[in-house]
Amino acid sequence: MFYGRDGSEMRPKGISVGPISFTLGQLFISLISMIIVTPVNVIVVQLFKRARPKSMNILATELSQKSSRKSNSKEVGTLIEEQRQEQQQQQQDEEAILQKLLDSKAVGLKEKYLPHWVVYIGYTLVLLAVLSSSFFCVLYSQSWGRVKAREWLTTFLLSFF
Repeated sequence: MFYGRDGSEMRPKGISVGPISFTLGQLFISLISMIIVTPVNVIVVQLFKRARPKSMNILATELSQKSSRKSNSKEVGTLIEEQRQEQQQQQQDEEAILQKLLDSKAVGLKEKYLPHWVVYIGYTLVLLAVLSSSFFCVLYSQSWGRVKAREWLTTFLLSFF
């Protein structure tokens, strides 16, 4: 957006590292670009990190599917007994998890989760960021010409490091 706005047509000699050459101005612009992008990245990461899982029963469903696959070749009597034992084990595991949650709540270590639907807001923000940056990349690179577009691309790639 603000690349090459200084108005000077003189191109100062830059630093060359292999086939890549860049100037201090390009390095400064890449630093400013990182500063602009960082808050959006932090917000998106926090939305995904703090979103509550959709369902706590996903693991239980997967375990029951695995046990049903194993049990096709066994007798009915042993299947019922094994299923009863698995249910008891699962209930004990759930009680242990609940106890840990209660303990962490008492100590104050429990994280505050956001509703699950904030994940969709995060995906929307990511999609909007990708589409808008792609749009501006195409427009600016077409209006600058080959040499300036390459310099801008170098500056853009430097912002990742």
